[in-house]
Amino acid sequence: MKIDVFDFENTARAVYIMNTSIREQYDSWEDLKSFMVMMACQYGYKTNSFSTGGFQLTFFKGYDG
Repeated sequence: MKIDVFDFENTARAVYIMNTSIREQYDSWEDLKSFMVMMACQYGYKTNSFSTGGFQLTFFKGYDG
């Protein structure tokens, strides 16, 4: 799985700023990003999209399979 680190970082920063309940659960946007990556790795092979905690993760197969 290839993770778009740039988009994950930007999304985690934005969600951390806008979602007060996320700030209660995570100490920093970096912690939120780590959670997002973990969720992508855990569920990316089972589904192509899901949302939680104020963000939407979408998966697709690339040209390299």
